[in-house]
Amino acid sequence: MNNKDETLFIGFVLIGLTLFFYLMTITNVIQPKKIVNANPTQIMMITAYSPDTCGKLKHHKGYNITASNQVGHYGIVASNWIKQGSWVKIKHLGKFVVADKGARSLFGSKDYHIPHLDVYFSDTKVAKQFGVKWLEVEILEN
Repeated sequence: MNNKDETLFIGFVLIGLTLFFYLMTITNVIQPKKIVNANPTQIMMITAYSPDTCGKLKHHKGYNITASNQVGHYGIVASNWIKQGSWVKIKHLGKFVVADKGARSLFGSKDYHIPHLDVYFSDTKVAKQFGVKWLEVEILEN
């Protein structure tokens, strides 16, 4: 499988996951909800991204810059509904700071939560090999 095929495959997987969550939501299988601090641990879909997979070309001024204006590095995750600057602990991976955002169709919004975090990797090959995992996540600060 060459890079173009891998990119297409990942794109189709993400589109499929987006449709899955959309259909589960409109059929009321998944109900949007706010995180309650009394029980901040839940199972979430964990994916990975890199500077080359987030849609900005290398010459773009925002290349490798997160939504919180930080240079991307391992230890950052993307979420649209967990407050920027909050810390999360992903079982088997460690602690991460929420410092980036993603597409609403994949991550939801402040009022509509999709249980999905995207872990930053500087190496695109490593990010692609990470795949999709369902892991326990504890929100340490929100």
